[in-house]
Amino acid sequence: MYYAKKHRKPVILSSNGSLGKWSLSQGSRLKKLFLRWLVKPFAGTLVFHTASDQEATDIKTLFPQARCTVIANGVEVEEHPVETSFADPGIYIEKFTGIGAHTNPGLIVSLCRLHKVKGLDILIRAVHQLIQKKLPVVLIIAGPDFGELETLQQLVADLNLQENVFFPGELAGEEKWRFLRGADVFALPSYHENFGIAYLEALAVGVPIVASQHTPWQEVEEAGCGLWVANTPDAFSKAIESLLATGKQAISGRARSYARRFSWDSIAQQFITAYRNSNHIT
Repeated sequence: MYYAKKHRKPVILSSNGSLGKWSLSQGSRLKKLFLRWLVKPFAGTLVFHTASDQEATDIKTLFPQARCTVIANGVEVEEHPVETSFADPGIYIEKFTGIGAHTNPGLIVSLCRLHKVKGLDILIRAVHQLIQKKLPVVLIIAGPDFGELETLQQLVADLNLQENVFFPGELAGEEKWRFLRGADVFALPSYHENFGIAYLEALAVGVPIVASQHTPWQEVEEAGCGLWVANTPDAFSKAIESLLATGKQAISGRARSYARRFSWDSIAQQFITAYRNSNHIT
């Protein structure tokens, strides 16, 4: 940034959620020093790229002179067809849990790092409420452990959900897409998301989502491909139950249509425009 300023070159800095209120409240002293001495001096000359309006607001609270451009992340819908090799839900469950005893349950998935910011305890408690209603559901939470796995496993044991909640670990590549395609509902009750690419990836393969109101996904309700609800077990339980009752097939087309708004061709053009107009962004 120093040399870009010296040679009058425009700079677009992507914060990737690291400057949101929640992230800053969890940050180390080193991060605060980094922002104070290595970012703040340039905050008035660069352009911050954010993935949501809320993130832009957070940045302007931190750096009042900051200029921001809001550009979403992207996905290629056509590269990830809806078809799945798991015609039988039992085969899907056996693949990602090692257990094949369930009979046609509602398949709820989440894909994220296992970190407290993701609110996965809320999702587990929501599933517990569904089980208490005698609804046959299975929750599979995939992702690398960031210090929460043991706590979440203990919660599963405390609620006696060992036959309903599973943690297959991190999934990548085609395995990740097969995991998403086979689900009935994607749910993630994050306490903070500047964007949340996993929500978009689920929509891209026709899976309806339940997102918390701490995320920028309120438009899915208007688009008819998901629900945007309070970050509580009760709200998530009711939302999941509603989407399962409606059925994935009735929502799948709308989900993929909404995801096409985030094509990489469109996102790339927005970045090019932002770079060319960097001296005019407010």
